[in-house]
Amino acid sequence: MSYAAHRHGDKRKCGGTTDVKGQSTVFVNNKLWAVSGDPVDHKGGGLIPTGQTVHINNKLVICHTPDSAVPDDLCPAPFFHCEPITDQGSGDTFAY
Repeated sequence: MSYAAHRHGDKRKCGGTTDVKGQSTVFVNNKLWAVSGDPVDHKGGGLIPTGQTVHINNKLVICHTPDSAVPDDLCPAPFFHCEPITDQGSGDTFAY
């Protein structure tokens, strides 16, 4: 099974988008590929990778498996900010 690359500006279940901060060199469809710890655009919500073998600059990549995340700064209300998982990914670039 393969999973879509999650990128800068891709949606999260909380309604926000991913803000890639952890790398600046690898692009997928003209958007930076998200890596471990990248936050949601309204702060917090660092992404947690599911895969353990694909790296960019020594950081694990994020894919829309969906990959999990720590709570964002709007948690606890509404509840979906407590786990702002990925909700979108590339239509033609996959890993794993």
